[in-house]
Amino acid sequence: MSGLAGELDALRRFHRQTLYDLPIGVCSLGRDLEIISWNRTLMEMTSISDDDIIGSGLQDLPEPWQALLNDFLHSPNVQLYNQEVVSQGQSRWFNLHRAFIGEHEKAGDLSSSQVIVLEDVTELERLESQLAHNERLAALGRLAAGIAHEIGNPVTGIACLAQNLKLNIPTRNYRSQHSYFDTNATHYQYSTFASWLCAYRCPHDRQHL
Repeated sequence: MSGLAGELDALRRFHRQTLYDLPIGVCSLGRDLEIISWNRTLMEMTSISDDDIIGSGLQDLPEPWQALLNDFLHSPNVQLYNQEVVSQGQSRWFNLHRAFIGEHEKAGDLSSSQVIVLEDVTELERLESQLAHNERLAALGRLAAGIAHEIGNPVTGIACLAQNLKLNIPTRNYRSQHSYFDTNATHYQYSTFASWLCAYRCPHDRQHL
């Protein structure tokens, strides 16, 4: 070819090679959902060769890809995000986009020529899931630390109070040897205990004990 025809053919080949080498999956559908193009990235995503699928209908695609694309084409949306696909025993996530070819083509018309773009966001989805899991663990840790703090403070105060009472109240042997101190000792126990409780309740009074 030469002249204008040659230039147009070269431009067509250039555009076709560009679509073929894109780092995202691209599938072109003609009228009646005939598969016209199936680029390299899409072959890697689906393990389906372009030689095996170009010229076939969308209904000829193996699962789960047939269901994924068919459901997308029958939906009113031109974008779908985070669509889970189980392929070869593993879950993967895709964003799907589509555009209609031609000025008179319109959404919802399955006989329209259109281009479907698939973006593999599996790694991003896994990172977001791991980040959310880490946030839940961090929140649980903060809750546990708060509970331990709220319980630990009163328990520590009670333990200190009990230790001081043990040191200040006369022993049983001392009371048995000095029986006339029994009444006073009992009063001493209650008064001491009450004063320590007041001191614990009112921290500014502790310095007077």
